[in-house]
Amino acid sequence: MNFHFKNINDIKIAYKDVGKGKVIFCLPPFPSSSASFIPFINKVKKQFRVIALDLPGFGGYSSLPEKNFTLNQYLKIIEKFILSFKLKKYYLLGYSFGGALAINIVKRKSIIPQKLILVSAFYDGKDVFKYKPYIKYLRFFKKIKAKSLLNNLYTTLMNNLIKVTSYQDYIKIKNENYTKQLFKENKNMSLSASYCLMEQLKESYVNDFFYDIPTLVIYSENDLVFIKKQMEILSKNPKITSYFVKDADHRHFFFKVKKSVNKIVAFINKK
Repeated sequence: MNFHFKNINDIKIAYKDVGKGKVIFCLPPFPSSSASFIPFINKVKKQFRVIALDLPGFGGYSSLPEKNFTLNQYLKIIEKFILSFKLKKYYLLGYSFGGALAINIVKRKSIIPQKLILVSAFYDGKDVFKYKPYIKYLRFFKKIKAKSLLNNLYTTLMNNLIKVTSYQDYIKIKNENYTKQLFKENKNMSLSASYCLMEQLKESYVNDFFYDIPTLVIYSENDLVFIKKQMEILSKNPKITSYFVKDADHRHFFFKVKKSVNKIVAFINKK
C-alpha cells in the first residue's frame, strides 16, 4: 500500500488512502502507525474508502512537531488533516491510543463525524497511570525524552517494549507481511512525542458528547485492564452500541479483525 502525503502546519503527514465508498478516517494505536490498519483495510476496501494516517512523530514518514508541543496543538494538526479533504460526511475510527485522540477531537467539536468507532480505546487518561506496564514505559521515555527521534535507540525501545508489554507476539509472527511493515514504518517514532502526549492525556475525561454522536465501542475479553473497565462502563449506555470480542486480547484488531469488521460495517450502514 503506497503512501500519500500532506503538509499540515509545516508537519508532513503520511497516510494510506485505499478503497472507494464511504470514508473512514483511522487513528492508530500506540506506539504504531497506519500499518496497524492493513488487516482492516484489506477486509473493507471494496466497500469503504479508508484513510489511515501516521500520527505526527510516529511511523517512518510523518514528521515531528516542535518540541514542547501541547496536546491541543497535536489535536489541531489531526483536525486540519481531516478537514483538508473537504468531505461533508465521514466516519472516525480510533484504536486504543488513537481512540483516546478521537474522543478528544470530537469533544472539541471542530470536526463532527457521522459516527464514531472506538476499538479498545480509553477515555479517562488517569487510569493509564494506574497500569504498571505503562508506568514503566513512561519512566523509560522520561529518561530519554531529550532525544527527538528513535533512530539510534530503536533496538533499546523494542527490547523495553518486549519486557513490559505482550509485544513478543509480534516477534513470533514477524514473518507476516503487515507485521514487517509495522516495524519498518515505526523506526522513526518520536520518544518525546510519546511521553508528552501520554502525560497530557491523563487529564482526558469523558463527557456527554457520546449522546450527540452515534458511537460503537469494541473491546476484547483480555483487553488491557483499564481499557476493559472503561469500555464495559460505556457499553452499559443505551445510546452506545457495543461489541465484545471473545477469546482475544488488546491486539484483536490486528489478528482477529474479521470478528469486528461485520459489526463496523453494519454500524456504519445503519440509518
